[in-house]
Amino acid sequence: MKKLHIFWIIAFVFIGLNLLIEPVKAAGINYYVDSVGTDDISHGAGTGTSAFKTIQYAVNDSRVTSGDVINVASGIYDEQVIISGKGLTLQGAGVTTIIQPSSPNKLASLYIYPNET
Repeated sequence: MKKLHIFWIIAFVFIGLNLLIEPVKAAGINYYVDSVGTDDISHGAGTGTSAFKTIQYAVNDSRVTSGDVINVASGIYDEQVIISGKGLTLQGAGVTTIIQPSSPNKLASLYIYPNET
């Protein structure tokens, strides 16, 4: 009978400890956007001319997945950025990084998060 009690105590302690320990998440991959970059599959992994040219291309690139970071260089980016289905971090270079569509034609839709009416 004592062995059975000890078994259950060990089992509860083991289960309890497993519930307290969160799995370690792998760090996201860094991608880069710069106005001197190029939007194609051979870019994005480095800064300057090795970067993507547009933020939206970086978001849409199949290599970029949830948890990744898109580092955006200083500049004014004439685009609307839509992120759907990916949990990404957009990291600008401070107040010198601006996303500013130049005309209403650049704005495809108005999105409100969370979905509200």
